[in-house]
Amino acid sequence: MVCDGSGFIRRSRVFAGNAVECRTLEGMLIGLAAPAGALVIMDRGIATAANLVWLVEHGYRYLVVSRERERRFDAEGAIDLVSAGEETIHVVRELSEDGQEVRLHCRSPGRAQKRPGS
Repeated sequence: MVCDGSGFIRRSRVFAGNAVECRTLEGMLIGLAAPAGALVIMDRGIATAANLVWLVEHGYRYLVVSRERERRFDAEGAIDLVSAGEETIHVVRELSEDGQEVRLHCRSPGRAQKRPGS
């Protein structure tokens, strides 16, 4: 699905199912005529290192949950944000050395109850 800046759907398409997700990203974006500069939101199953490189090389921005197994969290550097559901979320913003990637490390009481150690 391609949305405009206000969140209205501009284009959508149903693609074949039962496919290896990480191999479908380029075809989906081309098939949807997603413009360069668009923010691509995806799950971590499609966000392989090769796909992230492809996105950057073709002028796309992306938002994804990290595939990293090890979670780092610097509680001392965290700021507190309050969600719409009035839950306090602890967030640490980390900028990559080249300044091209921003990582948000988040912790919430709800997530901690659901999965200890998260």
